[in-house]
Amino acid sequence: MQELKDLYGIKEIMFFDDEFITDRLRTIELCNLILEKKIRIIWECRSRVDMVDRELLKIMKKAGCYRIRFGFESGDDAILKILKKGISVTQSLECSRMVKESGIEIFGYFMFGCPGETEKTVQKTIELAFAIEPDFAVFSKTILIPGSELFEWAASEKLIPADYWERFLAGRITDTAPCLSSKELPTQRIDQIIKETNRRFYLRPKFIMRKLSKIRSLPQLIKQMHMAGAFLNH
Repeated sequence: MQELKDLYGIKEIMFFDDEFITDRLRTIELCNLILEKKIRIIWECRSRVDMVDRELLKIMKKAGCYRIRFGFESGDDAILKILKKGISVTQSLECSRMVKESGIEIFGYFMFGCPGETEKTVQKTIELAFAIEPDFAVFSKTILIPGSELFEWAASEKLIPADYWERFLAGRITDTAPCLSSKELPTQRIDQIIKETNRRFYLRPKFIMRKLSKIRSLPQLIKQMHMAGAFLNH
């Protein structure tokens, strides 16, 4: 981290590691090293909802962590069980409160189209996103990752070809990554929901004013405008 800052002028780092906070003691050790060596650089990471606590958040904030990305995914406990997330909606809300109290930003991921999804469960997910009110939110389809249990289930149910990714990487399939849909929630409807939710979330006067109040430079303003454009055009 120090080398990146000294040699390349890097001002921000993202730990792109889904297991960054899995080993709590390792995370604390890293934060203590950053403080001990006085590395003045901000950073963000990923975490599960049930992996953070106030003590951990406090030292992370002190060591330069300014944002944590969480996969909240759904606002319906039954859907979370189907996804085997191992968390509840209550835990998501408690986690978001702790993180906000620590002064760390929240980047939340929410997805639509899971097995068992309905218009009602989708609405509960949207309500959760607005209740958490993360600094940034990504609303997406349920992507089927190769090798995952969800992918294997979709292939066994003949919802997608078992060799979808092989054909996709070879260029024989030119569609996007495989996503789940149903008669109640076809792909077109999910796309519509994502577009509408993005606009509702990012075009709120309260959200816009909060973002503008945090801008301290022209490059930061340009960065925020690019991010907003990406989300709204999604």
